[in-house]
Amino acid sequence: MIGRYPRLGFGEEFLSSFEEQARRKPYSAASEGVGGGIGARIAANPLDA
Repeated sequence: MIGRYPRLGFGEEFLSSFEEQARRKPYSAASEGVGGGIGARIAANPLDA
């Protein structure tokens, strides 16, 4: 199914939005996620390989 509907940069877009939210709200869950390494986990998603 992923071949039929590829994610086409979803991880990068999602992370960018997540990081923007973290910058605007430094005490949010998004900020905790960025500080906790969510970027590496998103980059390692096998669906984006």
